[in-house]
Amino acid sequence: MNEPVIHFTPTVSVMMLAYNVKKYINDAIESVLNQTFSDWELIIIDDGSTDGTAELIAKYAAKDSRIRVYHQEHGGRGKARNKCLEYSRGKYIAVCDSDDISYPERFEKQVNFLDNNSDIGAVGSQSCSFCEEAIFDPAKIIHWPTNPNKVYQGFKQGKMKIANCAAMIRRSLFKEYGGYCEELHRAQDYEFFSRITQKGIGLTNLSEVLVFYRQSNFIQNFQYFKENAIYTDYANYRLSGGTKSFNEFNRRVISKLRQNYLILNYWRFMIVMKVKKLKLYRDLYANMS
Repeated sequence: MNEPVIHFTPTVSVMMLAYNVKKYINDAIESVLNQTFSDWELIIIDDGSTDGTAELIAKYAAKDSRIRVYHQEHGGRGKARNKCLEYSRGKYIAVCDSDDISYPERFEKQVNFLDNNSDIGAVGSQSCSFCEEAIFDPAKIIHWPTNPNKVYQGFKQGKMKIANCAAMIRRSLFKEYGGYCEELHRAQDYEFFSRITQKGIGLTNLSEVLVFYRQSNFIQNFQYFKENAIYTDYANYRLSGGTKSFNEFNRRVISKLRQNYLILNYWRFMIVMKVKKLKLYRDLYANMS
């Protein structure tokens, strides 16, 4: 679609990626519309949805001029995030995943924080997980460090320490340090935050819960963590100066995993055989006595 004429420069550009999320995206968009801070634009990148998502988000865009929708062939999150950055005009980028729900005061509190803390490049918050109904439960709070030094040390150890689902980022950082790695279908947020912390950019999280984070079922979660682990390894490889493509890197990883699998099975076989031998000797000794 053609880019519409925008007559204002918003403070916040909301980044929302959409791929076959018709079931959930309504709640995510409504949570943006219900923000106490109203100086925002919502940019939705439809990443080739086939379930009716495109038609649903088009209805929202027709009702509110602050909502802009762009379509692309399915190309993954990194590519979709970068396309969103191309169209963004705001001072800050607010990440809003299409299946999560932001608290009404989220933007207001994060804008106020960044306006008053020029040494911080991005701020997240605490989050509360849910499956079907977004009900606050203290037992389901996902805790994130609020000390910038602890966030930095965490990334230095290869750990994600900012809540990306609740992140608000200075747009100037993308201009200075580049956007998201498009080869990463997962963990592109980890790679970006790690990259800018290496440049001395401060990151932190507010102490309040400002986002409901949707968790999938066990099988989907297992698949997510498995894929995320592979992409995080590749992100660390790139951060350390590696130049191989993800496919080349992945082939090497799979080869190593297969080799380790064979070695582990060999030692498993040897242990089993030794146990059987010990049992045989024990039985022989028992028969002799």
